[in-house]
Amino acid sequence: MTDTTRDVATLAGGCFWCLEAVYEELKGVATVVSGRGSNLAALLRALGDSANAPARVVLVLSDRAEAGGLAVAAAHAIPTHVLNDIADPAEWLRALDEAEAGLVVLAGYLKRVPDA
Repeated sequence: MTDTTRDVATLAGGCFWCLEAVYEELKGVATVVSGRGSNLAALLRALGDSANAPARVVLVLSDRAEAGGLAVAAAHAIPTHVLNDIADPAEWLRALDEAEAGLVVLAGYLKRVPDA
């Protein structure tokens, strides 16, 4: 991505499908995990394998190389990135840009995400 501006949106809804229109314009979704990956697995089940899914997970980030969520991603052939420094916004942005992610979902990740 060459765009140097970023928009930030905080979305809340009753379910993923209630926000479907928001996701229709997304290139891809990046998820951030730190544990066994149950939230990621639930998201992937909800999206399914259909080409008509409202979004596609293009990257899974983690702060822990041993996080089970990385194995969940590998089982679905989704690229992963283990963050070396969770406080470094440049590392986050580099990984997100390379994956062309338009949305970040914190799938059980409870730490502060650095400002971009």
